[in-house]
Amino acid sequence: MKSDDIKITHANYDIVFKSLTGLFKDQTLEFYGLKTAPIVRAEPAELPQIQIDERRMDFVFYLSDDTFMHLEFQTTVKEDDLLRFKLYDTLLYEQKRKSVRTAVIYGAGINSAPVFLDHGSIKYIVEPVFMGNYDGDKTYNELVEKINAGLTLTIQDKLNLIFLPLMRNSVDKSQRAIEAIELAQKVEDKNEQLFLIGCLVGISDKFIDEEYVRKMMEVLRMTRVMQALYKEFKEEGIEEGIEKGIEKGIEKGIEKNRLEMAHKMLKDKVDINLIVKYTGLMIEEIKELMKKDRD
Repeated sequence: MKSDDIKITHANYDIVFKSLTGLFKDQTLEFYGLKTAPIVRAEPAELPQIQIDERRMDFVFYLSDDTFMHLEFQTTVKEDDLLRFKLYDTLLYEQKRKSVRTAVIYGAGINSAPVFLDHGSIKYIVEPVFMGNYDGDKTYNELVEKINAGLTLTIQDKLNLIFLPLMRNSVDKSQRAIEAIELAQKVEDKNEQLFLIGCLVGISDKFIDEEYVRKMMEVLRMTRVMQALYKEFKEEGIEEGIEKGIEKGIEKGIEKNRLEMAHKMLKDKVDINLIVKYTGLMIEEIKELMKKDRD
């Protein structure tokens, strides 16, 4: 296996955006202990104006109350983190001119962190969530029992599975990430399985050791869904790769959801500009849908 085949890159953040949108659209972020309006969609997190090494916010969600939720995942506490997050939020506000609320999700082992900056007229505050407060071993055993019994996973179950490696566990977080992916493979619904794996791969990029990257990719290559995607890419003459496979599968699911939403909005005679805004589709695509509906 070539080293390129096991490399996890920033493309995984896009996989996570699509996965979270696909799984949790119209849901809230109460699973973090944060009461928010329902999620409409994940937003691009690139901030090209920033003149620092890290230009990408971890996650940004547009909510139904016309505000943004900014999430950062941290496995360390650094003095300059809040300064960086403040800069992100300032630029996001400048771009969107909408209220921004920020939460920082800390992995197990971190029990306290700064939440407030006072720079005179400038005040900045974030909401911390400490995943070490969640019992990963207990959660893992409950998920094993439920998935092996073929029971339907609730929204909370899916989130527990995705963020299981960040919880308080008796095993290393990298090992728990592998175990979480192995569990996700057993989910019967293939679309749901793909979304879960996409989230786990992307989030694990924040902390997983190189040794476990190789193990993770070996586990993923045993997944039937992934094997089918490999075959499809090979037949199309596209370079084989786990990231492309995951992303393509997720894009198919997201695109289907967007088209279905646009179709329903057209039936309700919603203005075409609003359909563009809330689905992310191009006007030409919506007009093509309108044409098909007339035919």
